[in-house]
Amino acid sequence: MEMINLEKLICMKYQLPTMGVRMIPDMCERIASGIVVVDRNYVVEDVNYEIVRKSGLSKEDIIGRSFIEFVNPDDAPLVRERIERAFGGSVERLIVRLTSPAVKDYWVYLRFTKYEEHMVISMIDVNAMVEANNKLKEKNQELETIYEFLTEVGKALDIEEIYTLIYRQFSKVLVNMDAFTISIVDYENNVIRVEYVIGEGRRYPAHEIPFNDVDTLTGWVALHRKLLYIRDLESEETPSQFRLVGEHMRSWLGVPLMYRGDLIGVLTVQSKLPNAFSQRDFDLLHLLSSNLAMHIANGILYTNLKRSEERYRTLVTTSLVGFVYTDENDRITFVNDAMAEMLGYRPKELLGKDPLEFTTPHGAEMIKKGRERRRRGISDTYEAELRRKDGSIIYVLIYSGPIKDEKGNFVGTMSAVADITPIKNLERKLRESKQLQELLLHILSHDIKTPLSVILGYTELLRDDCNEEYISEISHAVEQILTMIKNIRMISKLDMGKIEEGKEQYSITKVIQESIDIVSKSHPECEFKLVDDEVSLEGYSALMQEALTNIMSNACKYGAHRVVVSIEAKDGKALIKIADDGPGIPDEIKEKIFEPFVKYGTEGSGLGLSIVKRVVELHGGKIWVEDNKPHGSVFIISLPIKSE
Repeated sequence: MEMINLEKLICMKYQLPTMGVRMIPDMCERIASGIVVVDRNYVVEDVNYEIVRKSGLSKEDIIGRSFIEFVNPDDAPLVRERIERAFGGSVERLIVRLTSPAVKDYWVYLRFTKYEEHMVISMIDVNAMVEANNKLKEKNQELETIYEFLTEVGKALDIEEIYTLIYRQFSKVLVNMDAFTISIVDYENNVIRVEYVIGEGRRYPAHEIPFNDVDTLTGWVALHRKLLYIRDLESEETPSQFRLVGEHMRSWLGVPLMYRGDLIGVLTVQSKLPNAFSQRDFDLLHLLSSNLAMHIANGILYTNLKRSEERYRTLVTTSLVGFVYTDENDRITFVNDAMAEMLGYRPKELLGKDPLEFTTPHGAEMIKKGRERRRRGISDTYEAELRRKDGSIIYVLIYSGPIKDEKGNFVGTMSAVADITPIKNLERKLRESKQLQELLLHILSHDIKTPLSVILGYTELLRDDCNEEYISEISHAVEQILTMIKNIRMISKLDMGKIEEGKEQYSITKVIQESIDIVSKSHPECEFKLVDDEVSLEGYSALMQEALTNIMSNACKYGAHRVVVSIEAKDGKALIKIADDGPGIPDEIKEKIFEPFVKYGTEGSGLGLSIVKRVVELHGGKIWVEDNKPHGSVFIISLPIKSE
């Protein structure tokens, strides 16, 4: 069978005029999609420049070889099956991994189209999409690990039991861990008590070390309050002397245990392997450290409370756990500072009140059932909702037990209350992470088809009539794909908290002016006016600029001719209003305009305003949209002003 190239195949099929034939090579090389032509035996007959660029090989290295050689071996049987179906007359599509001697595996979307005894394979690079999906899966697993970790540790009150549960949980998630310690800072005696020490499964006695950054690595972490990782103790210079648990340890990782700005202690893990711990391990330790510090601090207080009846009242009053005492009529007779702070009141404001005044209907139902059990002499633990003085809801874990007089008569209730709102928020984030996975799958299986179809359709038209308008349409469709991938990556970064820039003090006026300059270049038909107070904010200026640019660009894109941006500093907030004279947004759309994939009109992916909302919330702010009189919309952003 005669070898064929792209130009010859197009000429044979479409019988193009001479001028059109001369333009075909250049057109094939400019198409953003990769194109491969293979014969009936899968042998490559021709490729365009995009294939050469992506594979890192020359045309000569590719032509004449089997296309299957460039497919990941695990995917090769499926590709053969789809090519055979396509030769049978069906249009086949799939996502697979391609590979070459120059480039590792990368994910592509393939479309197979038969022409006589030849097969045209079109491909789009979806590697970024697949990587984003895999990162979401990793984030999902991480959240599940954290949730399980904190749930298990939260079951204990005694400090020794808490130490043991923390060790067991780390043994599950840090596979290279050979030794483990938890140390507590004793400020009164200026020492660090290494209270829990395990090496290679053996428990070592507790001991003390100096509270300085010279004698031990643990002391260095405590004094500097920073995570420290020594990849190889045998070859790497260390900031201090060190003592190891057991023998032949090579890697050492320590993290400070901070709670409410105070250093509680230091947690360390060690391994006999060099470079034993990964970035994932660092992130896990960082995320868990404050919660573990809280549990340890509570455990120490609880254990001391058990050991010393004389210090009971003081410890209850200063405990990080809330304590409430009620009488036989369910009126509060004592509440400690932690409980009052949890609800946003002063302790004396709560005395004489019924706890039902500080809960939700659902929480009240749980408390009433608990009261019935207390009167029957039953102690137990349950979850409930409480309402703070400012109206916000917190989730708590309550341990309640009956108080009896010397004759055994019920005279009141003692309750220990722990704020578990962070754990509930983790549950919510876990659910949102799974929803984001579904969103990515939705994009991959639906939204990417539209611009891809435009590319393929207009490419066919180009072969009949080389019209500049069609070329522009192809370029626009490719830009849509790139914008969609960019937006998805931005959503992933925001949800995973991986912000590349650091927080800084910046002028919001300057950021808004830069956004206006950007949008003016792409929409010269729009007139902009800035009315401002000079306001300095703290946050991520680049992310805020991208959010503001998105809103202004949308206004011009959907028909606005004039956009007025105003800034007002009021009551510790910066109020930014972006008002346009466009067609406005229907009320039914306003309610959900910031949700992913909700859009008004035919342009865009529906992700832009979802990203804007995430950026605003990252800065502790709020965003909403109102009508602009007599017509148009006003996007309003409220951001906290933090003093320098």
